Amino acid sequence: MHRKQVGRKKLPFSKMGRSPEKFENHWLIALNGWFIALIPFIRYTLQKHVIYFEIRFQNDS
Repeated sequence: MHRKQVGRKKLPFSKMGRSPEKFENHWLIALNGWFIALIPFIRYTLQKHVIYFEIRFQNDS
């Protein structure tokens, strides 16, 4: 069981009203949301670079 120091006593997280699992889940959900939001930007950037290099190599040959 996870405990947190409160004064001189170490209380379990459940008595503090916070669970480390809930905290971890909150951050995972937030990070997942950011990642999903960035997918279109990443896709656009990659396509832009691929098109640039295709044009560049066609002009070089």
